[in-house]
Amino acid sequence: MKQAIVRSICCICLVAGSLSAQSTGRLSGLITDSSGAAVPNAKVDLYIPGGGTPVVSTLTTRDGNYSITGLQPVLYDLHVEMAGFRKTILRQVKVDPGIELPVQPIRLEISAVTEVVEVQAVSVGVQTSNAEIASTVTNLQITRLPSLNRSPLAFITIQAGVGGNGRTGTTINGLRPSFANVTIDGVNIQDNFIRTNTLDFQPNMLQLDQVAEFTLSTSNTNSSLGNGAAQLSFVTPSGTNQLKGNGRWFNRNNVASANTWFNNRNNVRRPFLNQNQFGGSLGGKIIKDKLYFYADYEATRQIQQSSQTRTLLREDARNGIFTYVDTANNTQRVNLLGLFPGLSRPPAITQILSAVPAASVINRNDVGDTRNTGGYTFNIRNNRTRDNVTGKLDYNASIKHSFHGTYIWNRDIIDRPDLANDYLLVPKVTNDNRIKLISLTHRWNPKPNVTTESRFGLNRAPAVFATTEEFGGRIIGLPLVSNPLNTFRGQGRFVDTYNYSSGANWVKGAHTMSFGLQGMKIAADPYNDAGNLPTFNVGLSTAMSSTYNLAPLLPGLRAADLGVANALLALHAGMLSSASQQVNVNSRTSGFVSGATSARQLRQQNLALYFNDQWKVSRKLTITAGARWEYWSPVDEVNALVLLPVIPQGSNAISTLLSNATLDFAGGRRGPALVQEGFE
Repeated sequence: MKQAIVRSICCICLVAGSLSAQSTGRLSGLITDSSGAAVPNAKVDLYIPGGGTPVVSTLTTRDGNYSITGLQPVLYDLHVEMAGFRKTILRQVKVDPGIELPVQPIRLEISAVTEVVEVQAVSVGVQTSNAEIASTVTNLQITRLPSLNRSPLAFITIQAGVGGNGRTGTTINGLRPSFANVTIDGVNIQDNFIRTNTLDFQPNMLQLDQVAEFTLSTSNTNSSLGNGAAQLSFVTPSGTNQLKGNGRWFNRNNVASANTWFNNRNNVRRPFLNQNQFGGSLGGKIIKDKLYFYADYEATRQIQQSSQTRTLLREDARNGIFTYVDTANNTQRVNLLGLFPGLSRPPAITQILSAVPAASVINRNDVGDTRNTGGYTFNIRNNRTRDNVTGKLDYNASIKHSFHGTYIWNRDIIDRPDLANDYLLVPKVTNDNRIKLISLTHRWNPKPNVTTESRFGLNRAPAVFATTEEFGGRIIGLPLVSNPLNTFRGQGRFVDTYNYSSGANWVKGAHTMSFGLQGMKIAADPYNDAGNLPTFNVGLSTAMSSTYNLAPLLPGLRAADLGVANALLALHAGMLSSASQQVNVNSRTSGFVSGATSARQLRQQNLALYFNDQWKVSRKLTITAGARWEYWSPVDEVNALVLLPVIPQGSNAISTLLSNATLDFAGGRRGPALVQEGFE
């Protein structure tokens, strides 16, 4: 029996309603005459700067109010016209994504002739129309600040309410990172298979010039925003009537950097570093007032090394000779295999140890026990190749219809020395991920007081951890010494996130109502080869410890050294302490198959309905009522390869949950009342 999580959130608060879009913005304002009386039916037009045709047009209500939603977050010129009044133009009105900008009240002056009043200064909007706590950071602001990796995610930590708890990285208002919703142009860009570090990592690896600005909403978000308690909305730049572009190149190297103290002590050379980031962007018009484009390319070529440490056998230990200091402080050397006639080193162990570097490369005495083992620190390749491509088209077909499309592609090829345990200078494990995102939006104004917006988006984000290691059908785990076989097994996931929404905004008198439908589908196909090969661990098991008891054979042996002696004996004799293998199923009828990959096809959907009514009671008071209903489907495995709980016939989960055996209320008849006090 399938179970679902249904969540219904209703709120009545001072929050402004909006059209269903996290990547578009909203404008609202008031038009009056010179006496302060409202001017109804005044025409309000928005123009792209330098254009001659409005992209959006609306009329003021009987109270002189206007509200325009679903706007691309760019600069506009706002024109106000009314018969008998001077035409007023407000230049450079800034629209921010995901929030409402209350434009300063515009007072029209009576005029019998055609006159125009222009305000040339940039309009700076202060958010006074709602109780939403949000802040917007523009590309101009963040490009003026230093950034080593040019990631816009690094700048959310400068916003109020954003911090780190020391365990999971960046958080918002102390909530789990997974409680945040991160989008670009309205499409979710989180790793929806693993969301524990969602504010520090996103598969699309956005760069600064891919982002025009971002808005972070941390509290009191309106009911059109879901899938998280906090909203982080990125938007891509758009073209304008002017052709603009840039080129850039950044270089970072360690030519003048000092080596670390520990590397100097261990005679390890300074790891190499040379990082180049370069690219360019271009945006402008294809057809004036109609069709605009923006394109950006950025590349990262990071050539570097990182230090790794392995544990090696010293020369005597490689030959089976155990060295220890007895209780009389005398150094003893014993051939362990010689203590047990009949024991010899198997050819498989000889082959494995031949791949371990010689003891002559040991350069650290603070690793190992200094007598039988030592440390080897060396530099390993840690390169990264990354490319980011962004393309965007904005088409204003008419004053009623506009279309917007965004395509983002990036590849990220990374060496993974953190997943290496062998001795090679080039890691055998790499990531080679190619991410694709598309966002399509249609905005329609059937009437001056009605706006609709529909959106579809897809983010296809694979995460492949590939290895070139040849395992030969088995894995042998070794004690004391780092394994020359890189034991990491291939794994990864293919995650597709689909977003779709349709919403409307209706201005009726003093009411601005917005309502709509939103949905998100997550398709995650993880796979993992870990454990599917037989793994044999070398060691002295409890069952063999009585037969091969070294304690009485090594005079004056300290208890702390017995474990090293047992491990060295087991290593040279090829003794096995345990063996394991994980078997998986390929289908519902295949049974458990040796060597099969653990692969699943997981699906989950989210569906939401919302409604907002913004009621302007007076010029100084606005009340908004909002409601949101969300449905999260159960996580489903397409091939039914996971176990689902079966509820016995005649019972259900709700009755079990609400029974006295599982749920009791403080102060009820079962037990004494519970009283808690707190202080703030």
